[in-house]
Amino acid sequence: MSFHSAVSALRPTAPNSPSFQKGKSPNAKLRSAVNALRITTSHNQTRWGDFDVLTSSSTASNDDLLDQLTNEKLRNHLKARGEDWEEGNKAELVERLRESLNVERQLKHAKETELEAKHRAIAGE
Repeated sequence: MSFHSAVSALRPTAPNSPSFQKGKSPNAKLRSAVNALRITTSHNQTRWGDFDVLTSSSTASNDDLLDQLTNEKLRNHLKARGEDWEEGNKAELVERLRESLNVERQLKHAKETELEAKHRAIAGE
């Protein structure tokens, strides 16, 4: 069942329409719509390559987190970040991912510094 069919399950149907199901209560329609949404939207979807996902871990340091990833997950993150992911052992994949994260961290810091300088220049005028 798709998201579209889940939404259409909530719409009232006329008794003479082909999609009308006799005996199906509004609660049953709602249950089927909720089940369809559960199937189509997963809360556990991995955001491959996402900086925030890879750098925020409350239980382990960033290095420990990257070291714990499987080769397949490392490759998925590297591929999503546009890095070379096809070759290398685990240590090389981890190092490539660390370098990519460091570059992004530096770019974010530079952007924040630039915006802060612009803000100060505007505030000083």
